[in-house]
Amino acid sequence: MALHDDLERWRAAGLIREDQVAAIAEHERVQGTGDRRSSLVEAIGYVGAALAVGAVGLLTADAWSRFTLGGQLALVALLTVVAGGAGVVAARGEATATRRLGGVLLAAAGVSAGWFAGIVAADVADLDQAGILLAVGIAGAVVTLPALLLRPGIALQLVGLASIVTVAVGALSLPQLTPDRAWFSLLAWSVAVAWALLGRGGAIRPTGVAIALGGAGALIALQAGTFDAPVALLSLGILTGAGLVALAIVDGRTLALVVGSLGLFVMVPQLAFELFGDAIGAPATLLVIGLLLVLLAIGLGRARHELGGPGTTSPPSGGPSPSGADETAPGSDEVAGADDRGLPHRSEGTRR
Repeated sequence: MALHDDLERWRAAGLIREDQVAAIAEHERVQGTGDRRSSLVEAIGYVGAALAVGAVGLLTADAWSRFTLGGQLALVALLTVVAGGAGVVAARGEATATRRLGGVLLAAAGVSAGWFAGIVAADVADLDQAGILLAVGIAGAVVTLPALLLRPGIALQLVGLASIVTVAVGALSLPQLTPDRAWFSLLAWSVAVAWALLGRGGAIRPTGVAIALGGAGALIALQAGTFDAPVALLSLGILTGAGLVALAIVDGRTLALVVGSLGLFVMVPQLAFELFGDAIGAPATLLVIGLLLVLLAIGLGRARHELGGPGTTSPPSGGPSPSGADETAPGSDEVAGADDRGLPHRSEGTRR
């Protein structure tokens, strides 16, 4: 429903006055103009970054082998410094779109830092695979984790989680340890679950993204290890997916619901095949998937109610603001568009 229709409905119900309707409409008109300009700036920044990355890729593909080791290190270091510096400046900008661009640039700096550390570990220190993984993961984490405090964002979370998993896998790959490959999946699963729990506790933002990203990482880690311990890891994967669905219903997290549902749809048929082989056949597999659809439909209905979707009648807690003003805390734009609760995010106005 358009904002104009909402305003008229609220005015007719006596929730806001006529002058407030006009004030909100004017604010949204001005805000929408600013949003379009910010989006244009953001798009230009992304195009420029993509061109720069493409240029570096072409350069490295054609001439990388002809560079000396010092030249390679200098090029990657320059890329890291430029991306990191530009990211810090953009992350401190006033416009939300500029800050989002800053988060992406800081994430790129984290990747470049890992690249630099990998070159040093492999070609300078002549470390083994475990040492290279540790160097890459630590360098990426050192850049991205503090940057998450400056500019919470999806790209930074992705690089940060990947860096921590790389460190964990590198530590488990040390020559003194000789675990089965399934343990690598379990370790990566543990890190991803811890990431999701920290996100739910508010330590990592945006919260909804942290839960969904951690859940997806946990499911992918288990799926990657199913060749060694299929029944155990698939069972744990199903429990993980069910936990995400339950969390989505309780907390109203649609991203977690999507990730958990996909995990169940992928792993339940696999586990059924591992346990029963061809004995149950296609009809039983279809039955399992059908039951999952029914359960997820019930979960979606509950989640829709929790999210305050169409057809729900429960009023918003606290009642309407007398002035119609947005009560979202200032400075919370880092969760705009990323926190997947049902209430609309209004970091730059009361857009719908």
